[in-house]
Amino acid sequence: MTDILAALAPSPEVIRIVLVDHVKPRFSPTPHPDLSLDTGRRLRRPAGGPAAAMDMFDGQLWKQELGTPATVLWCTAHVSGDDFESLWHLLIPPIMTMLDDYETRYKIWGVRNAAILIDRAPPVIIKRTGIGALLHESLCKMFMHLHDPETPALLRISTPTYIRLVNTIYDGDSAERLDRLFHLLGQSVIGTVWGYASQDEETINATIDLLPSIFDELGISTCRYLKFLVPQLIHPMTADPVQKVSAQLYLASLSTLRCLMRTCQERIPGAWSTVIITSLSRGWIKSHDVDADTRGATMKLIREELRSTLGVLFAVSPSAQVSLPPTARLSSDVLQVEYDQIRYAEPDLFRDFMPMSSAASEEQVGE
Repeated sequence: MTDILAALAPSPEVIRIVLVDHVKPRFSPTPHPDLSLDTGRRLRRPAGGPAAAMDMFDGQLWKQELGTPATVLWCTAHVSGDDFESLWHLLIPPIMTMLDDYETRYKIWGVRNAAILIDRAPPVIIKRTGIGALLHESLCKMFMHLHDPETPALLRISTPTYIRLVNTIYDGDSAERLDRLFHLLGQSVIGTVWGYASQDEETINATIDLLPSIFDELGISTCRYLKFLVPQLIHPMTADPVQKVSAQLYLASLSTLRCLMRTCQERIPGAWSTVIITSLSRGWIKSHDVDADTRGATMKLIREELRSTLGVLFAVSPSAQVSLPPTARLSSDVLQVEYDQIRYAEPDLFRDFMPMSSAASEEQVGE
């Protein structure tokens, strides 16, 4: 089967003809100012000066042919590793032009091409031509393209592409790689998307779904952002009942919270365990407020996920099964009384876990 598919694949010469005769003529009238059209390398300074960045949006002949983005994608996907060198100057200009376009749908086409380029092109070419740094800058801008119906889709494809780029151009244990990943989580997701699109639930939901892949790359270094991550992930459980939270966001937040606790398990015991268990308890009690139409199977799933998340918390912080440390607001004794009351009032939440403290158990037996 592999031999058959290889025989059907276009030759480098066919790809070159398509790029030269059908792609280049549509993009060359509005060139990307940061690129050399002859070599596909990054220029030291933008051609045409600072105003040139806007010139690439004039005319845009390539948009008049609806199949142009798909044609570029077809070419990128069929270039083999050894042929990227000779076709680089034909592929990079259209890819970067779509990446830096002002319309979201074309940005998505650009990211799709960039993802294939990162996976298939030799890393040495990406770094040597300066395209790695240019791709990084363009992918960072995706997180600023907010308040658009296609923003969630753009974020969902840009984040894994960003991670693959970082892993391609930087060594696994280098400080530069870690800095780029910190930038992704701290500045792009938390600082930009959460800071400026907090009311766009679909956009927030997209970032919540994508967080585990970032945690996997950062590992224990994720702890740096616990003070931002935990409040966001427990928000669906602690939000005012007037603020309706979709079941999708609720479940996604619980799933990502479990991943966060496993990743940062050394830092969860203590104050964070108090914050999380209190939020899970509130979420359990208020779970009927998730959606006006959320009933039956969805409600059951939400409560199962709450219990599953509680189980992960007890696994990484065993002491939380019996007692909780004091917080800045409550002393240990006051917090323990509230905790025991919740365990007694909502026994299903704590089912299969450690029994209640002796005071709560005696009260239940007395009744």
